[in-house]
This record gives sequence, C-alpha cells and structure tokens, in this order.
Amino acid sequence: MGFPPVIPATIAESRIQALVSCDRVTDMSRVQGIDAKIACGHYATDLEAGWYGVENTESGEGFLVRFPLPLCPYLWMWLVYGGWRGYHHIIIEPWTSYPNKLAKAVQQKTHRTLAPGEHFAVEVAATVYRADEGYQGALKRLERGLQVDQQEER
Repeated sequence: MGFPPVIPATIAESRIQALVSCDRVTDMSRVQGIDAKIACGHYATDLEAGWYGVENTESGEGFLVRFPLPLCPYLWMWLVYGGWRGYHHIIIEPWTSYPNKLAKAVQQKTHRTLAPGEHFAVEVAATVYRADEGYQGALKRLERGLQVDQQEER
C-alpha cells in the first residue's frame, strides 16, 4: 500500500509544526525525503482515545492500531528521514511515559514504576482497512474482536 507523504492529521495538526536546527527549519507536518538527513523523536500527549490510524488520503486505505490508553497514555513518534544510519521510516508506538530518557521522565513524574517481580503487559491490536470500511469501521471491527476474545477467556 503506497502512502503519500503526509503525516496523519492528528499529528500534523498538533503543536509539532517545525524542527529547528542550526542550519534549517524543517516542516514536520509533511514526510521528508531520505535526503533530508534528519532524525527526531516526538511525543503526543493528552490523547483522547487509545488508537491511531494512518490513511492514504487518495485511496482511503489505511491501518489502525488500538491500545489501552490508561496503560499507554502517550504516543512516541520516531521520524527518521535519512539522518540515522541512512534509514527512512516513521514509527508510531504507544508508550507508558515520556521522554525516553528515564531521568527526565522521573523528573517530570511521567514514568511508570514496577515493583520487584511485578509484571507489566498490554494488548495491542492492529488491522488494515479499505476505503469502503474506513477507520471508523475498522475500529468497530477491532472492538468487536476484543469483546469476543474477552468472552472466550471467561
């Protein structure tokens, strides 16, 4: 599935508009080419729901990821446009805290603490969808599937 160079609207409409470095300002609402030679990490906070989607605005096809918002209240966005080992990719993943430096997260009181021997796990579900279903239909399908799984566990 080919995606045009647009970062999902919820990210593009956030406060992340530009990356300022010593020699340039980069528009972060658009996917950059590998020749940009930059890599950066961003965080989305104050999420309204435990899911995100990436959609091809031309075809209406996309994928959706659902996660438990109370356990993963942040999204980490790793934007790599040739500036790290020559890779070109975007990774969006649910996170328990931010920033990724533990000392800073502890200082901000956004870290998660586990007691000795304590276990932490989350269930993440992902799916692809076509234009006729849309992200709303895909989200409903994932929710129904999770409800069926929970009933079978009982």
